[in-house]
Amino acid sequence: MRKGVFFLCSLVGLLAGSAVVLVTVDPKGTHVRVAKAATSDTYRQLNLFGDTYERVRSDFWEKPDDTKLVQDAIKGMLRSLEGSEYTPPEAPADQKPPPGEQRVGVGVSLQMVSGQLTVSPIAGSPAENGPLCDGDIITRVDGVPLLGLSLDAALAKIQGPPESTVPLLVERKGTDKPFEVVTKRQQFSRPAVQFRIHGKDLGYIRIISLSEQATHGVKQAIATLQSRLGDKLAGYIIDLRGNTGGLLQDAFAMADSFLDSGVIAEMRGRDVSEGTRRNATPGDVAGGKPIALLVDRTTASGAEIVAGALQSNKRAQVVGVRSAGSGRVQTIIPLGKGNGTLRLTTALFYTPAGLAIHRYGITPDVVVETPPPKPSATGASLCNGGSDAVLLRAAEILKQKG
Repeated sequence: MRKGVFFLCSLVGLLAGSAVVLVTVDPKGTHVRVAKAATSDTYRQLNLFGDTYERVRSDFWEKPDDTKLVQDAIKGMLRSLEGSEYTPPEAPADQKPPPGEQRVGVGVSLQMVSGQLTVSPIAGSPAENGPLCDGDIITRVDGVPLLGLSLDAALAKIQGPPESTVPLLVERKGTDKPFEVVTKRQQFSRPAVQFRIHGKDLGYIRIISLSEQATHGVKQAIATLQSRLGDKLAGYIIDLRGNTGGLLQDAFAMADSFLDSGVIAEMRGRDVSEGTRRNATPGDVAGGKPIALLVDRTTASGAEIVAGALQSNKRAQVVGVRSAGSGRVQTIIPLGKGNGTLRLTTALFYTPAGLAIHRYGITPDVVVETPPPKPSATGASLCNGGSDAVLLRAAEILKQKG
């Protein structure tokens, strides 16, 4: 038997084994979903891969590393499947900090949007006051292009020792060409929730990230605002701009906080008949007061679930621009000892109205574009053109309801 054929059989076995691992194992049983049998065309394609692999091993000008060839082939396959990636058993050396070295970031949330590393400054971080703005795209870190890198690999390049600096090549809407920003890496405490009184009778709550602490923080914020404003309280502005999500259960809990009933979200995989729904439970922490909910292009993942739930259930008016559109369910799948792990998109989220979040995002009820920031922006006020048009419009909407 040719080595290529033997390798091909091994590869088919690996893929079949992976299909079994893809299942969710019920703690009370061992229910698994087995992949459908491969077609003859599939085997022809695998033969093509096996022949190519053998040709590279035998004819490339220097002897290639077999392990690296296979790992890179898997990475390439998953790169074509949006949101999926393969992690080898040992992370690349450039993603590992030296022993004992502390590594910190530059105070921004980062996400891959259409293959581009997109920025959202974190409230309370050094980056909140510039020089990076919401929606900026980082294309190079210290001269190294990020094209083709996973989110984890890109993060590893941006992070480094506290107080060190890192040059970033940035693309920004409204500018003619990329420009370089040199920013400092700093340790900071990231709050989950910020709140204040807006105007004379509105409560403003910014949810920076989704977590158990954030859900508790929102309840505390509402209790404080109610205590301070009393009967004057006309409604709430809930700000999800720059919120890139969190754990799924925390997204559900946050949405549930504002709903008395209704569907929060639906999760559908390849077999739509196996979709599951998450329903709200009685208890609206805001007591039925009107809500204007703010979103932008960096509102993503779990934050989009919250926005979609409140919008579809007519609990809030959504204001801003369409959100990121990253409503995916990702499953981490161990591939066996010494084989690494697979991150695979296994299902998508849909709003209670039946609209797909992934790729489409949440479309606001009231669209408000903010002025494009300037390349020389050194403060948050310049990032949004000197005024927060979305916040002002949300306040107007709530006053009209009052």
